[in-house]
Amino acid sequence: MGNNYLQNKCNSTQKCQMIIMMETLVDNQFLQIEVEDFYLELDGSQFKIKISGICSKSVSNFSSVSDLNVNYFFANNNNNDAYDICNIPGFYNQSQCPKANIFGYYNYNSVNSTQSMAFYNILNDNTFTDLGQLYIGIRQYNSRNLCQAVKPQNCKIIYNQTDCQICNEGYYNNYDNICKPCSNYNQYCTQCNQNQFLECLNQRIAPNCYCYQNYVPDTNSNCNECPNGTYFSQSIYENFKLNNGILINDYSNQVCQSCTDINQFCTECDENGRCYKCEGYRIAPDCYCSLGLVPNTSNYTNCISCANEYYFDVNTYNTKIQNQSFISFESYSSEVCLQCRQLHNQFCNKCDINQCLQCDQDRIAPHCVCEKDLMNNSTLTLANYNSQVCISCSSTYNQFCIQCDENKCLQCDGDRIPPYCYCQHQLVPNQSNSLVCEQCQSGGFYNQTLFQQIYTNKSNLDQYSQIVCIFTCQNFNQYCLECDDKLCHKCAGNRVLPDCLCSPGYVAKSTDMTECKLCADHQYYSEQKYNQYNCNQNYTCSEQELCIDCATEYNQLCAKCNKFVCTECLGQNRDIPDSNCTTNYVPSISNTQNCELCPGNNYYNQTAIEACSQTDKLNQVTGCQQTDFCIFYGNLSYCDDLDVFYNNISDEYECTSCQGNRIVPYCQCKYSQLPISGNETYCQSCQLGYYYDPNLDSCYNVIDYYLNYDCTYEQACIACTETYNQFCVQCNTEKCLACEGNRLPPYCKCPDLMVTNQDDLSVCKYCYYNTYYNAPADLCNNQSNDGKYDCFYKDLCIDCTVYNKFCILCNQNEYLECLGNRMAPYCKCPSEWVTPNKEENSNSITCVQCNENEYYDERQDICRISYPFNQYDQNQVDQYVSNLECYKNNICNECEIIHKYCQNCIKDQLNLELKCLSCFGDYIVYEYGYQIFFGEQLNVFKCKCPNGFYSFDDSNYECTKCVDNAECDGTDFRGFRVQKQSRCMFRRYIELYLCTR
Repeated sequence: MGNNYLQNKCNSTQKCQMIIMMETLVDNQFLQIEVEDFYLELDGSQFKIKISGICSKSVSNFSSVSDLNVNYFFANNNNNDAYDICNIPGFYNQSQCPKANIFGYYNYNSVNSTQSMAFYNILNDNTFTDLGQLYIGIRQYNSRNLCQAVKPQNCKIIYNQTDCQICNEGYYNNYDNICKPCSNYNQYCTQCNQNQFLECLNQRIAPNCYCYQNYVPDTNSNCNECPNGTYFSQSIYENFKLNNGILINDYSNQVCQSCTDINQFCTECDENGRCYKCEGYRIAPDCYCSLGLVPNTSNYTNCISCANEYYFDVNTYNTKIQNQSFISFESYSSEVCLQCRQLHNQFCNKCDINQCLQCDQDRIAPHCVCEKDLMNNSTLTLANYNSQVCISCSSTYNQFCIQCDENKCLQCDGDRIPPYCYCQHQLVPNQSNSLVCEQCQSGGFYNQTLFQQIYTNKSNLDQYSQIVCIFTCQNFNQYCLECDDKLCHKCAGNRVLPDCLCSPGYVAKSTDMTECKLCADHQYYSEQKYNQYNCNQNYTCSEQELCIDCATEYNQLCAKCNKFVCTECLGQNRDIPDSNCTTNYVPSISNTQNCELCPGNNYYNQTAIEACSQTDKLNQVTGCQQTDFCIFYGNLSYCDDLDVFYNNISDEYECTSCQGNRIVPYCQCKYSQLPISGNETYCQSCQLGYYYDPNLDSCYNVIDYYLNYDCTYEQACIACTETYNQFCVQCNTEKCLACEGNRLPPYCKCPDLMVTNQDDLSVCKYCYYNTYYNAPADLCNNQSNDGKYDCFYKDLCIDCTVYNKFCILCNQNEYLECLGNRMAPYCKCPSEWVTPNKEENSNSITCVQCNENEYYDERQDICRISYPFNQYDQNQVDQYVSNLECYKNNICNECEIIHKYCQNCIKDQLNLELKCLSCFGDYIVYEYGYQIFFGEQLNVFKCKCPNGFYSFDDSNYECTKCVDNAECDGTDFRGFRVQKQSRCMFRRYIELYLCTR
């Protein structure tokens, strides 16, 4: 509204002059209204505001009505004319209408808008008590979106507008009703009023937009915790705030204090200034070393124990910690590490506060005196402590004695043992270090007799290994490597102790007599030879004397044996113990050591073989060759068991058992079976995918077929794919019986309406839901073995969108189903439905109806189903079919083009009528007459006020009762005079018709 103000002038009688100046747009002019008089009547907790004398002094058109009083506008308003009236006029209890929120707004029909009058600072003249505040605003008729009873924060009245506007986020309404940015306070303020900040950015808090407590701004003005090694000083922060000394963008350096300010070894601390991590091995919170340790003088951050001959004084440490009285915080070892020699005695080199723990040399703690048995009592006493002399064990007994008493040595140095400090039994001193005892070096043995002589004489204590270690064992036997004076302890090779002979059953190798071995596989060990050559004492016995060859002992084909019998033969198919061929086997021609069955078509002649010796058969002498033992019996093959009948003229035979699964008597395959290639003793039927052709089986379709064996599987088993087609998997000589996948025999074509899947040719599938099968293009459906199988889905299944983009189900002749609610056959919208505007629905799938305040114009819808076209004119047909998206904004017209207050309407294309069906407010429908709309003459039905009413203008849809002495038909046609003494002023449209006497 803008530029409104109030002047209160009250006198002692509580009658005041109140001037309210408002600028309101009326008839393209500004209107100034003055309230000339008002007064307050108080009655306890109730009060009454009385207004009288309202006029317009600035607008000449209203000079004639300046005598109108407030009653016309306010006092006589009924519920239809006034809304939420509070306190004016009449009495109201303050509990119902708080004095801080007095509010009322009024409607008077002489102006085009509803005005709200606001009273500011209404005061009691005697006590100057603030009775309340009201705020002014202007709103549109019947609208409730006005400033609330309590003036909203940031609510601002915009000059020359009719809405109460809220300042945008980040702005506030100042005392001049101007929206000002909150950043005027500071750059981080996001919400405020004219007095203070309310909200801030990020982690900042109102009212000053500082960071939250314990947070400070970084270089990007974001709030973060103080960096590592520092802590947030609350006291400094509060002091700066108190003195306004904080820079809002940068105060981290002021309030983030270094942890080293607490103490120099503190690396991490909390906001309370308490250290919780120290440098090196020091321990928080005070960064002292742990109890019992002190700082290293070369590196103060490390903690170590007190130096040798010093001890840690806990009492001193605790006292200095409690009193914070260390001379040097960095290194206080000299203050708590005390000397043992000062605390206890001059010989003490390790101690605690209570006693000495270790003394110099061999003095005994805690008093550091010599052992009683070692004292020379003629010169020393316990009382003469500092002059005491300790006698050395090494000078009393021997150089290796380190502990003793007055009678003997008690402990020797190194590995030596008391009392005489020789090495223990079987050990001698090491030549380079006599404190180490060890065995005699390799090749020598310890001579106990010689050692006993040295021990008795107490001689050669330092070194005696060369005396007692003997390095030759030949006295035992030539193969003894290590020994002592009694036994040999190690033999050469793998000979065994104690005599260095071979183990029982083993013999010495002839090439290396130190190694013992078993006899070779073709030999056996002879105990008889062992005893014969006295080998238990004779070290020259070897494998040559003790290992006997099996071939020499038994027969030339004996491969393994023992002293009793041959246990294994050379060659194949020979029997022990004589190494003859197995029954019905004969020596092989290529290698006579091996025995084999007679070749095919031969039988074994047992009479001939009995007359030949083994040597004759091995040497293939005449009469003892394989051909003499195997007699040819014709073309019969694959026979395992032949019955031979001997007579004087010739041998007769009959096969009783065939090899593999062949059948007697001629060992042929069963009918429809063929030999397996590579293993012809077995027969098999043609595998799946092949069929048996008897005409190609040479074992059955030739003369004397029963002795013919040259037929093969490959000759008579024919692949179905070669004879018929590539998908045939089962067949016979006449036709294909089964196909791969879901193809149909005998030609393995796809079933009706199905096509080949290009990814798997054996599988046929139907066209998808949104495609149709193009039968004329399918060249693969001819029922014959024509080899045509490459008619694929992508070629025969045609997408329904070839008709149009909305078709989702079709056949080769027509559309069957469309997307959304579109209708076949052309996927047009249903009758009186249209395509939604692009901004409402980008894909245009679903059709919509016109809005409730719109009507459908069929003449503007070129997509409609019933659109007329010449079906014989292909261009017209194609154009109609392609018109699928006729948008709503081109077809649906708003009802307000009929009349401003037409609420809903319809067009009757058949009767050429355009009808408003209902109107807003008080308006009613009436027949206006013919009018041209979009080039078409239509009988139009519009809106008007009822008879006897009129509308002052068209700014609202309320009708006013016709004034006295006038008649109104509800339209904007001219009125007329009804009384002789009256004179009427006529104006058209929305002007008020005023009649004066």
